[in-house]
Amino acid sequence: NAEYMGEIRAWSEEKKDAELHVISHWGFTPEGYKTFVRNHYHPYFYPPNNTHFTFLDLGGGVGAFSRRILLDYPQATGHLVDISPSAVQLAKQLLPSDRIEAHVGGADDLSFLKDGSVDVVMSAGVLCYLRQWEYVLEVLMEVGRVLKLGGHFSASMLPYVAEGSKSCVMDVVNPNLWFDRQTVHIDTQTGKNYTLARTGLHVLGVSEMSKWQLPHGDGRYCVYMVKACQPTHLFNKTIHDPSTKCEDV
Repeated sequence: NAEYMGEIRAWSEEKKDAELHVISHWGFTPEGYKTFVRNHYHPYFYPPNNTHFTFLDLGGGVGAFSRRILLDYPQATGHLVDISPSAVQLAKQLLPSDRIEAHVGGADDLSFLKDGSVDVVMSAGVLCYLRQWEYVLEVLMEVGRVLKLGGHFSASMLPYVAEGSKSCVMDVVNPNLWFDRQTVHIDTQTGKNYTLARTGLHVLGVSEMSKWQLPHGDGRYCVYMVKACQPTHLFNKTIHDPSTKCEDV
């Protein structure tokens, strides 16, 4: 409500550090939350703190994750998108409007962003709540569209086994899915065909979140990907393995 939102806007920076992420149901200490956010950069995207880059916080809620990035990187600018209008309203009031824009919308429609306009996309605890793997691939098509070549994507809090609606609604979350670039998946609701290769995203690695030594990490993982190509282009030769090619659409 308006009174509660007014109270949050009046919080000190220290109180925001301590409690803003709690609104989004992350049960971390302030230092633990910093570690959680920073592990979305490691080990593949970790620029010096004076670097300018543009990020997208996919499913960013009230802006706790984005706020942490903006504090860590004073030259960074970004976008936040979330399906909750009230969360986005609060994010707009808490985050500096000259450095970040907050949008209401779903993860599968990033039409507010131009093709190849973002350096890094991060999604904390969002993908496993999407209805099925085919819809995740649809989201990744949009992520691949807005990322620059060589841009990075990370998604965390993915459980190895779906545990029901309290933690994950997707039927299958096996990490091997991220490495399967060839299998065609058909969205039964839309009739669209998807393969991971079509997204232009290439898996860099998977991190077991239990190694982060934070609450909620056991049995979960974070996947790291890079936009290696446009769907019909060759693999970007500046990244990792210049002999690798992206499959044609």
